[in-house]
Amino acid sequence: MLNKSEEKFADFIIRNRRNLVAGLLLITLLLCFVAPKMQRDPTLKSVVDPNSKAFHDFLTFSKLFGTDDTILVAVKHSHTIEHTDILIELKRITHGLEAIKKVNEVVSLANVRVFGKKRGVFGTFPVIRESDHRLIPPSLKYMRELRNSLPAMELLLSPDQKTTGLIVRIDMESRQNIPELKRLIQEISHIVRANMLPGSEYKIVGAPSLLLAIDKYNYQTAVIFGLLCLGIGIGISTYLFKSIRVSAITLLLIGNVTIWIVGFMTLLHIPLNSTTSLSFGLILVVSTTLIMRITTHFNESQLYCSNPVDAARQALKSMTVPCLMCSITTAVGFGTSMVSGIPMVFQLGLIMSLGIMLSFVQGIILTPAILTFLKPLDKQSLYKWSNDWTARILAGTERLIFSRHQSISVAGIIITALLIAGSPFIKVDTQLRRMLSESTPELRDISFVEKNLAPLSSLEVLIMAPPGTFKREDVLKKSSELDKKLKKLPEVTSTDSVVNVLQYLYKTIQEDNANKNEMFDKPGVVRDLLSLISVGGGFSSILGRYLDTNFGIQRISVRINNSPGESINQTIEQVSETAKKVMGSVGKVIVTGDLVVFAKQAATVVRSQLWSLALAFILITFLLIVQLRSVSMGLLSLIPNIPPVAA
Repeated sequence: MLNKSEEKFADFIIRNRRNLVAGLLLITLLLCFVAPKMQRDPTLKSVVDPNSKAFHDFLTFSKLFGTDDTILVAVKHSHTIEHTDILIELKRITHGLEAIKKVNEVVSLANVRVFGKKRGVFGTFPVIRESDHRLIPPSLKYMRELRNSLPAMELLLSPDQKTTGLIVRIDMESRQNIPELKRLIQEISHIVRANMLPGSEYKIVGAPSLLLAIDKYNYQTAVIFGLLCLGIGIGISTYLFKSIRVSAITLLLIGNVTIWIVGFMTLLHIPLNSTTSLSFGLILVVSTTLIMRITTHFNESQLYCSNPVDAARQALKSMTVPCLMCSITTAVGFGTSMVSGIPMVFQLGLIMSLGIMLSFVQGIILTPAILTFLKPLDKQSLYKWSNDWTARILAGTERLIFSRHQSISVAGIIITALLIAGSPFIKVDTQLRRMLSESTPELRDISFVEKNLAPLSSLEVLIMAPPGTFKREDVLKKSSELDKKLKKLPEVTSTDSVVNVLQYLYKTIQEDNANKNEMFDKPGVVRDLLSLISVGGGFSSILGRYLDTNFGIQRISVRINNSPGESINQTIEQVSETAKKVMGSVGKVIVTGDLVVFAKQAATVVRSQLWSLALAFILITFLLIVQLRSVSMGLLSLIPNIPPVAA
């Protein structure tokens, strides 16, 4: 016997189906005006936990030394820069990029100036000199010394002098504006192509272009995954029910649900990101199964109902509660992801749980309303529909399970145990680059630049001490010691720090006649060199790159290979331990940067997933106990959920 409340609900839906459908379509129409305003997340703020220590360390670093909103252009030639044409090309590209709106600064060999001595006078001079209207390239020995001493020099020219680099610093607002960022990169590309020598090759990389790529692929994922699930759903429903009208129901419901999802994401300020882009396809799958359940019972009800309206009412009476419970438990399962501190995981849980329930509401109203317009199946068609090869396979599977239930149960337990045993070997990869496939053009471009210029990945070491600490010779001598030890670590390729600059200046002034490390043993030399940097023309900005204004905080940039086979967490730990061992007595040591922030998400991901699974088991068990009105049956129903979780 059907519950009276279920009968009343079914009667209400069928009796008021026209008004309810009109109401749904009106809401859909209103949301059509909201949906196009859905936000996207070009800053990747939703990827990190804003309450984590790693994120707060990165904010501290950003406030002191700014963020690295740079684009790197690498141009590879068939000849070295000893050819004048390459120097002319570099100069033209540099001037063209400097003229772009929203570009704050361009750094290349064509405009960089370094401290040196010329005709007995010390000062800052261009790396590429001009004599008699002819550009003169730097010597190989001179460039090797600059690469080892001055910040970012290794990104401006390759060791073989065939690849030149241009560092383009853009306006912060442009990074947060997708159309503006696209325009910038397109304009940069146009200028490079227009001035590049024939036979040369160029690549554009950097955090802004990587974020643009991730945003593009997020959008593509939402569209392609959604269309794929739509096609599969319509294909299966067409095959199973042999009806174009049933396929039309699927298409209408999925279209409506999609508009509602996008509309509510806009109203709730949930952006499109790497996780929420998956929600479209997942919710569409749930919507399709709901239609299939109701349609199946509608077809079966036609055997003893006089018309489609009664059959739709009967199907609704039979399926409302099962579909509701299925939707609620699925929504709860996804909703438990909201315990995560990572915004995009929270957003996925919210939009999935909300979308599933919206799908249920639409399915319960739209499906029976449209089914009432279908012609009843004749007995022969109904027999064919219920006895095709899929039905026979399912019936055979049922017979096998009941005849071999003990063997199948044992096999299931063994497989589940093996799956659970594999759980300690799960790897959590939160590196930004690996949000993209290795086959994407953007990662191939990065590989090209790292092969021909230098590694692009870096860690930032902050040493926070009392004001004035880093004016002392003994402290900077420790920094020099740290610099040497960091370079000996397996993944570290180079370091940039104020010590490198001081040693370069000292050696230049002494005209290569002195050991660059002896300056730390001479009182007053370090202070004189710091004063020289602060008033030294193009060198003045270097001081602010590595020391705060009170000389109490030092930054050391550690460039690393970030090899695929090496653990980034292990590299971070090695850098941190080395820095604390050498500089721990001077001040507090913090290792930060984009790589550290993303790597530290691993613990948050694992912890939130464990809490999510535990909470899902508890809530779903409670719902099943309530629905089945039996504690033992509720607990027993959990058993089928264990193998999927173990997998």
